[in-house]
Amino acid sequence: MGERSGHRVELFVPQKGDKKKLLDICQKNAKFLLDELMLQKLKAKDKIPYRIEELQKNLSMEKPPLRIEGFDVSMVCFVNGLPKKSEYRIFKIRSKDTPDDFAMMHEAVWRRYRRRLDEKQPLPDLILIDGGKGQLNSAVQALRELGIENQPITGLAKRMEDVFVPDNSDPMNIPKRSGAIKLLQQVRDEAHRFAIGHFRKQHKKTLLHSPLDDIAGVGKSRKTHLLKTFGSLKKIREASLEELQTRGKLPQKVAEAVIETLSKT
Repeated sequence: MGERSGHRVELFVPQKGDKKKLLDICQKNAKFLLDELMLQKLKAKDKIPYRIEELQKNLSMEKPPLRIEGFDVSMVCFVNGLPKKSEYRIFKIRSKDTPDDFAMMHEAVWRRYRRRLDEKQPLPDLILIDGGKGQLNSAVQALRELGIENQPITGLAKRMEDVFVPDNSDPMNIPKRSGAIKLLQQVRDEAHRFAIGHFRKQHKKTLLHSPLDDIAGVGKSRKTHLLKTFGSLKKIREASLEELQTRGKLPQKVAEAVIETLSKT
């Protein structure tokens, strides 16, 4: 305190009398307020967000959907209404050579919960499927193949933002502006965002890939030197064996491999 004030500071703590009583009251009040703040913080931490309670009510669920896992070709996870990114997953679909939304959804759900069962991990409180009755039915079929019954699951069809549940051909009567719908939309949109971000990264890697990357002996530094020296992949392809060795500073065997590989591209 003395350093901040610029001069010596003395503190006097009353030991008796009215000032001691006043200090005791201040300390008790401060402790009381601190205890109240800590209690409120604990209550806030344990409190279930309103839109989760609303979703539980609208879907007639036995317990609140504190953990929601949302699917398209990716999977995202929300815990207590907030994203838990460490649980996000991308699925490299293997079942079809051509796009098939229903088959892809079936595979993604089957693989996710096959693994959860194998690892003896708990299932989510609610599974959200991006899509209408077709995608939802594919997901339900995958769960049944795994022996999973009575798992809360719902589909959110984007065109009308209709919410579907198994064994009911009509959408649920949930207000479009409700907190429950907003939560489902947030999970669905996050699954889209995560999947698109992943595929953009993969596409960028593909665009940056060069035939030189597949040649043994051509590492990052040699690749950089070749492109800098010759100016382009086309010029490297047109270079002679001698030029690759002298200007490109490649060993003969590596230079021969470059010519052979680039002649095929």
